[in-house]
Parts: sequence; C-alpha cells; structure tokens
Amino acid sequence: FFWILIVMFNPYALSLLSSVAGAKIYVSMVLLYFFGYYLTQSTRDVRFFITPFLIVAALHTLTGLIQGFNGPESLIALHPRYAVQLEKFGGTAFRPFGLTNQPGAPAIYIYMVFPFIIYFFFYFKSYFLKSVFALFIPFATFLIFLCQVRSALLKMMLASTLYLVSLFQTNSKRSTVSRPQLIAGIIAVACLIMILTPTLIAKFTEEQMDTQAAVERSLTLFEVDKVSQARRGAWARFSNYVQEVPLGAGFARMGAAAGAFASLQKSDPFFGDKIFFADNFWIATLVEVGLPGMALMTLLIISILWVGYKNYFDEKNMEIKILMGATLSSLTAMVIGLYGAEGLLYNPESAFFWFFSGVLMKLASSDLIDRQQPTT
Repeated sequence: FFWILIVMFNPYALSLLSSVAGAKIYVSMVLLYFFGYYLTQSTRDVRFFITPFLIVAALHTLTGLIQGFNGPESLIALHPRYAVQLEKFGGTAFRPFGLTNQPGAPAIYIYMVFPFIIYFFFYFKSYFLKSVFALFIPFATFLIFLCQVRSALLKMMLASTLYLVSLFQTNSKRSTVSRPQLIAGIIAVACLIMILTPTLIAKFTEEQMDTQAAVERSLTLFEVDKVSQARRGAWARFSNYVQEVPLGAGFARMGAAAGAFASLQKSDPFFGDKIFFADNFWIATLVEVGLPGMALMTLLIISILWVGYKNYFDEKNMEIKILMGATLSSLTAMVIGLYGAEGLLYNPESAFFWFFSGVLMKLASSDLIDRQQPTT
C-alpha cells in the first residue's frame, strides 16, 4: 500500500484521476484477499463461495456451445455490436463469446474452476449430481478447444493434473475418496471424453466448417516449435522498459483504465502516443508500479503459494486437505500462466486468485470451525 501511494504521484503519471482509476486493481486485490480470509469460517463456506463461479462457468459452457454450433450469426442476431469484435479476428476460426464481449473468453472462466468441477464430482454421493459434473467435464473441455485460447487449455490441463495428483497423495483410510473410487471415476470420465469428443466435432462440423480449424489450432499447443514462438520478444520489451521506466510510467497506461484515458496518453508530454505493450504479468507491473512494485508483487504471489503448499503438506484433516488441493491447483496454474498473460491484474482471474488466496490461508487456520470437530 505504501509503494502504491508513492506511485500514485509518479511524475510521469497522466493525471491524479487516472492514477486513482489504475491503482484500484492493486488496492482491491489486497482487500479481496482479506475478504476471502475473514468470510471463510468452514469448508462449507468454501463450497458456497465457489458455487457462483461454477454456475457462471456452466452458463458460459452452455451459451458458448450454442454459439459454436450456430456460428457468428447467432451473436449478431443478439446485437449488431458483436460484429466489431468479430472483425478483429476475421482471419481465424470463430471463437465463442459465451456471456462475454470477448471471443474465446469463456475458456478463462472454465479453466479456473476445473479442479473444483473434479472436486464436486468426487464429493457428491448422489449419482445424479455425479453425472452432471461428469458431463460438465467433456463439454467444457470441448468448448475450450473451440475457444482456441491455448494458454487456457494448458492451464486447465495443468490444474487438473495437479489436483488429481493431490487426490492420490491424500488417499488413505481417512480420505473421503478411496483409491478404487478415484481410479473408477477417472476411467469413467476419460471414457466419456473419448466417446463424446469425436461425436461433438462431427456434429459441429456439419453446421460450422470452422469447427475443425478451431480444434486443429488448439491442438497446436502440443507443437513445440509453434508454442515456443508464441511469446517471442517479451524479454526484449522487458529490457527496453527497464531502461525507459525503471520506476514505472504511471497507472492507466494499460488495461481497462487505458481506454478511458486514451486522450491523455496522446497528449502525454513524456511518451506522447507511445503504447506500452504487455503480454505478461511482469511487463505490466513494471510499467505500472516499476521494478520495486513488480518485485513486491512477485514476492507476495510466491509467498502465498509457498505457505499454501507448506500448509497443504502439514494438514492432517483429509476433507480440508482435499479442498486445499483444489484451490492450490487453480492458483498454481494461474501463476505459471503469467508468462503469457497479465492474469492476476485483471478480472475474472484477479478476483478469483486473490479471494481464494485468502480462503486458502484460512483453511489452514486454527479458527476454522472444522478443526473443532472430529477429524474425518
């Protein structure tokens, strides 16, 4: 907070108002952390907090699949303004918008909650609810392929793998999920994916020829040569900005606030109409809060994961540990993905990461109600 207050009066700042507008994300992330910590009283609260995210992800999946099946015309029929966004990506296969105004954005909502989808699949005893979450997985996975956001696909795979590993690691006589149940569940969902995916591709391709191209573009994630070139030039930009603005260029030069103060940027006496381009977290924080701010943010994020994993391995209550594993898997995938996105600075990832970071810390707290009950 002290460093942000200093940066608010950066001599390169566009204006005090723009600084306030741009600084809000750095202030709100800390507040969200404490909201998550103090509002969590039990594991039941954590399941309650994740429910809205799951509902939003389900709605994105439903609307995204409908759009993918009907094509871009389904969006323009809703509102002609969608045509503006579609024109920006005219040379690539159509990406569903879901409930957002950005092509491919549903993939971000889905990958964040994927470990929790797996969590609820094993948590519920009802076969009906298990079936719902079992079907959620292949349909959501197929939509991520249609969205063609390869970073989201990678983070979804990473988060899911981390959580499944944690489930095997927590498996014991005291665990709420036995090893045979875990293996049977994984096999059942894998079979569903193998059966449904080719069928969905065939049905969607009959309606939209773009489907095949979309899936193929997503599959380039596994082509090392193409993926290695995806973020080239990032280090050169970082090195250049370190020399130009080691203490930052002020807030509102990127992100949502940048659009609101575009006129001020054009008349800026220091940088004129220069655009600071950031395609990863560290470049974005360097431009906005300088090297000290970037270092503080990085230290804060690493500390959260470090303490989270330490608490996870020390945890004896299996119900709490399994829930901590789901939370940690999502947060870890987000942090690893910062190489190719600003992620933790902008919604929806920002709200999710900082709120559930607070939740994660509370799960290890002695104040948690579950610790006053017999260990399961």
